[in-house]
Amino acid sequence: MIPASCWRTTRSELRTFLIGTCLRSARPSEAKFLTRDEKDWISAELGREERQKQETHQISAARALANGRVWHLACIGFAMNIGTYTLSFWMPQLVKSLSSGFSNSVVGLLVM
Repeated sequence: MIPASCWRTTRSELRTFLIGTCLRSARPSEAKFLTRDEKDWISAELGREERQKQETHQISAARALANGRVWHLACIGFAMNIGTYTLSFWMPQLVKSLSSGFSNSVVGLLVM
């Protein structure tokens, strides 16, 4: 038997999904639950924000590659990937060398 708390959670998630899919629209002018004034105001604000973003945040690929923050984040991502792959590829051999009494199957289960 499923506990009542699971049913409540499932009901809540289903209700959220249904409301989200029914009320979802691609642009404010298509929203059925907004008045004409609200649609016009939201469209004007989104247009103003887009124009402001285009005026202040234009950056080329060369300029992005010259940015130190981009290189810093790239180095962090590279180091994390190298560490993850090193552990995943070499961990079984490390565990096997430290514990010679375990079979390969047990080492595989320990590393997972």
